[in-house]
Amino acid sequence: MSSILTLLIGSIGGSIAWVLNAPLPFLTGPAASVTIAALAGLNCRVDLNLKNMSFIAIGIGLGSGVDPSIFRNVFSWPITLIGMVLNVALMLRLGSVIFQKIFAIDRTTAMLASTPGHLS
Repeated sequence: MSSILTLLIGSIGGSIAWVLNAPLPFLTGPAASVTIAALAGLNCRVDLNLKNMSFIAIGIGLGSGVDPSIFRNVFSWPITLIGMVLNVALMLRLGSVIFQKIFAIDRTTAMLASTPGHLS
């Protein structure tokens, strides 16, 4: 039942974001609405099998957009790519230190919690 509730809340959030012309409405809308609902105390969970199937569908969708031109264009963005790599390294290090020092989390868990995409 909580999967249905979570999907309903996410659908409403995505619809609102779409009507408001928000960027990436079907990502930001559901993320914001489910987060708000969970913080308000609702049990927002998704069945593990449904979550895994969703990740597979997202991966196929993202992977289908990759073609050889992306690899040729990589060399036209050196500053952006270097900045992204440095930013991720900084996030990992700073996040890890914050989790260890402020929240007293062990080193391995702090590093994993700092990794982008860790909420999945």
